[in-house]
Amino acid sequence: MPPTNPETLSFLVPGLLHQFGNAFLSIQGAAFLIAEGSAQRSREAVSAAVQRGAAGLDLMRFLAGESAPAAANGVAVLERLVEVIRVPLREAHHRLTVRVAASAGSAMVDPSHLVVLTADAVVRLVRGLQPGVHGTVVIEAGTPNGTDLGVHVHFESAPGTLPFPIAVSDLPAQLRSLAARRGAAVQCLPAVAGVALRFAFEPVVRAMEA
Repeated sequence: MPPTNPETLSFLVPGLLHQFGNAFLSIQGAAFLIAEGSAQRSREAVSAAVQRGAAGLDLMRFLAGESAPAAANGVAVLERLVEVIRVPLREAHHRLTVRVAASAGSAMVDPSHLVVLTADAVVRLVRGLQPGVHGTVVIEAGTPNGTDLGVHVHFESAPGTLPFPIAVSDLPAQLRSLAARRGAAVQCLPAVAGVALRFAFEPVVRAMEA
């Protein structure tokens, strides 16, 4: 499976390291609790830290080109990815807003496609900004046709700043090319100041079962 764009992976490294660092510190803190006789609290803390670390490893595997073993809840995967994306965006002086429609809660997707294409869309969008432009990257998730998970990634300029043009005219084509190389059932549509992605569920499941 083709990996993500190397520039996308390098952009996300600070977020991945931050996630792993938090997991290690949580386990270290749990060790101190064990020494104080709080075994139950320690087990819960270690379990939560291990789960966060495992989620980070899954993201790294997907970004490196590894296929997902099974379909997963799209919103849950998106939430884990957002935790990683938020750190480098903050370092680049951008905010991140995530809006998830209630209808998207049960949508199932191939998590590897969702991670790679959404991360690539965000990074390409940010790289296309004019120097000195700051604002908010917005990720919206819903089910536009009642079944498939739809992800809309766009940029909103900070209040009081001019809406400078964003070089994203070729972004849908770039993502379509990446999706095609991965064999992903994804539609990449142009949107205002961004791109809209739709991750189809049924074709992904059939491919996994084949």
